[in-house]
Amino acid sequence: MKELLELHEKIVNVMPDHLKQMVKERTYFAGGCVRDLVRLKEPNDYDIFFEKKEDMLVFCKYAESNKVFEKSPLGNIDWDFDNKKIQFITLVSGSPNDVVSKFDFNINQVYFKPFTNKLLYRYGSEIKFNVKATAPISALTRINKFLKMGYTISETQLLKMAVVIANSGVITSQEDLEKRSNCISASQALSVSGIIEELASEIDMFKALGNGNKDEFPF
Repeated sequence: MKELLELHEKIVNVMPDHLKQMVKERTYFAGGCVRDLVRLKEPNDYDIFFEKKEDMLVFCKYAESNKVFEKSPLGNIDWDFDNKKIQFITLVSGSPNDVVSKFDFNINQVYFKPFTNKLLYRYGSEIKFNVKATAPISALTRINKFLKMGYTISETQLLKMAVVIANSGVITSQEDLEKRSNCISASQALSVSGIIEELASEIDMFKALGNGNKDEFPF
């Protein structure tokens, strides 16, 4: 994780004095940047989260007063630094296992702590969907990207996503589901085209299957 250690050091060095120790000792890289670097790929962006909510709030207060930072549509903090896109996660904080357990796919549930050089990476090439993901629509739109990277996804995992999305209240019509599902490539997954058509025509069935409670799915 040499790349992340070097980037982290640069980030710490440009922080104001009252944030240096906190950013140095209690921040983590997580998600795609860790996954990609382990696979010897160049990350598209770098996600950082805070171990303590108090630290995150202190950093947010600083970021709000500094024009180099911007708020993302979801409320996280974006920063163009060292020719890289960096995002500070502000929606969740806490122990690394607690934070990454909320991420949408197993392949993103990875982290690296520069201060202790601790790495968690334990997943293979099959994508598994987290039914407790907070943004299932966003997860759906990113499937094709992961397939192009060489990952695979089964019909079962796609059906999990369908149940969660149907019960999220975000999808209200067959047309909306079809529109949001167009991002998935049938040529790079197992019978994806047929699955998406089936999901679009059976939205009421999936609503009933989930019973409106994401914690009770039998998967």
